[in-house]
Amino acid sequence: MNAEDRWVALIDESADGDIYRIGALVMPAGQRRLLAADLDAVMDRAEVKYGIPASTELHGFEMFQGHGVWRDLKPWERIDVYGQALDAIAFRADALIFEAIYRPEFQRIYAGRGYNEHEAALMYTLERIHERAVSKQQACYVFADECRFAASVVRSLLHFQQFGTWGYRKKNLDRILKIEFVDSSKYRQIQAVDLVTYLKTRIDSDRDAQRPRVARANERLWKKVDGIVTRDRVWLDDRTGKTYRFEMHDGPRRGTRAEGWTLGLKPYRVA
Repeated sequence: MNAEDRWVALIDESADGDIYRIGALVMPAGQRRLLAADLDAVMDRAEVKYGIPASTELHGFEMFQGHGVWRDLKPWERIDVYGQALDAIAFRADALIFEAIYRPEFQRIYAGRGYNEHEAALMYTLERIHERAVSKQQACYVFADECRFAASVVRSLLHFQQFGTWGYRKKNLDRILKIEFVDSSKYRQIQAVDLVTYLKTRIDSDRDAQRPRVARANERLWKKVDGIVTRDRVWLDDRTGKTYRFEMHDGPRRGTRAEGWTLGLKPYRVA
């Protein structure tokens, strides 16, 4: 298996009250570089159009709240930049995966047993990435934002590779080659997964339910990436009356993925 056969997965975390979520963008290795170039193009245009520095990081919370350099932009201007970034993500990514933990039930079941929600959500996410790699006959590198769990995550992956994951359907994650932790401020692709994971968590939280215009704007943004979602689960969320709540399908839904994404420029493409 040569380097061009390998894929990459980009992961980030988001939490809101009772839900802890990990999101992952999966794509061929060549698309990772092109996604960074596309997002740089988004910010180049934002600098010209709105006066925001092209070097500004793309982070969901700051863009939604208008914090930092985003405070001088009107809401519709921030939405415009956010939407262009999501268009680029949908154009480059093969799959968008979400695995989340409903904290109260997890703590009830695993109290005192040495498990934590981060490791559980990560394990489920890595299983889905592994399955995606198997289905594509690929091996996969995983990139994640630097965090306090880095050393634990590396140990966990080694265990999962050698002995398998937890549970009765445990998997040896031999298609995941390595996890590398990077500084998201220098890594547009991690900023990309932050955007989608934050938006997903915000919508699911219903925090904008009493603000119809905001809720509609959120849904319009979400439609840009909805077509690449292949997994969306909240583990043991008993508030819905169901043990599991998830969606899983193979590949983007027809008619929903961005086609020929461009910013008025010729889009970058893999030769």
